[in-house]
Amino acid sequence: MKKMLMLLGVLVSTQAFGEVPPFYHSAKEVRAILDSKQVVKKLGIMSGIHSIVRNMNVYEVSAGACMLAVEVTYIAVPGLLGPGKMELKVGDPFCYFE
Repeated sequence: MKKMLMLLGVLVSTQAFGEVPPFYHSAKEVRAILDSKQVVKKLGIMSGIHSIVRNMNVYEVSAGACMLAVEVTYIAVPGLLGPGKMELKVGDPFCYFE
């Protein structure tokens, strides 16, 4: 009985710690966008990032005279709790000139 209660306690506490707080969750997404080689390749390295704006699960990244959309999706990993494996879908840049 004692072992059963201990096992139940471990399972319940694992469920409680499966998700991270929203601040750290979004910070992880922004860090992944900043580290993305696809984003760098499409926006170029000569312009600094002006802004990253979130709209639901899509981030709009502006750099220089260009912007692009980055969609963040999560793929469930069997046996793991939490949000799953993050995947970025980087769109094509839209450039405007003043």
